[in-house]
Amino acid sequence: MIIAETLLCPECNSTKNITDYVRAEVFCDNCGLVLDESIIENKPKRQSFTSNINENNNGIGSPMTLTLHDKGLSTNIGRYNKDHYGNSLNSKKKNKFYRLRRLDSKTKLASNKDKYLFNALLKLDQMSSSWDLPKNVRENAAYIYRKTIKMSSLKGRSSIGILAASVYASCKIYNIPRTLHEVSNVSNVPEKNIGRYYKFLNKLIKFRIHPPSPYNYLNRFCNDLDLGCDVVLKSKEILREADEKDLTQGRNPIICAAASIYLASIVCKSRRTQKEIAEIAGITELGLRNVYKKIAIY
Repeated sequence: MIIAETLLCPECNSTKNITDYVRAEVFCDNCGLVLDESIIENKPKRQSFTSNINENNNGIGSPMTLTLHDKGLSTNIGRYNKDHYGNSLNSKKKNKFYRLRRLDSKTKLASNKDKYLFNALLKLDQMSSSWDLPKNVRENAAYIYRKTIKMSSLKGRSSIGILAASVYASCKIYNIPRTLHEVSNVSNVPEKNIGRYYKFLNKLIKFRIHPPSPYNYLNRFCNDLDLGCDVVLKSKEILREADEKDLTQGRNPIICAAASIYLASIVCKSRRTQKEIAEIAGITELGLRNVYKKIAIY
């Protein structure tokens, strides 16, 4: 995380912000309000380790990436029909390079395996782009998918389901709060199937994932519900008290976060209905009501 002194918080007027490149968010260090959810990391993409290259040189060509079927190692024939001096090519040479480009694209996807991987990673990029996921999360999702198809056959399993589970697993590894409900909406795969494929991936690859914390969901859920920083702070206070009394142990962290927000919205006189909060969190009203009652009693 990097502390930035640029944005002014509309809730508490604080200028002390934290830029989290892993979650691609800028949030207020004072009240926790999310100020920006689509930041762009403007660091150099390449780094030189040789003494004879200028320090400001970011490298030549694209870096290797697992999000492309050829890992970004292949070259492309330029689409500009001009020579080295900027002069336009004649019609004969234009036709020649048009044929070369077609042959070049065909050779890159010569096998069915390459075509299958190309289409799969394209879908994975679309899913990741819908959330503006950071590059490291996308790379890890692509790594999980590649390792899965290398270690096990996908026969009888949905490719899109495995992709959705890979993105979900990558978000959990980097502690980015995304629910099964959200992954299901983006991928159009039922939550039950994503959960089943996630268990299959976990058994195959054995992820090292820390249990998610309900605190991770508070800022985003309150933001989506248009609730102020007072509700966020009160929700954190309610969760801390519930933790001290072991009321959140063994319970779904998403439901715990939603229940604390519901209780805090009532206390702060910014009430939201159980249905509204359940829809945002992707849970059932019954589950929210059960945990809310447990917390409210104490």
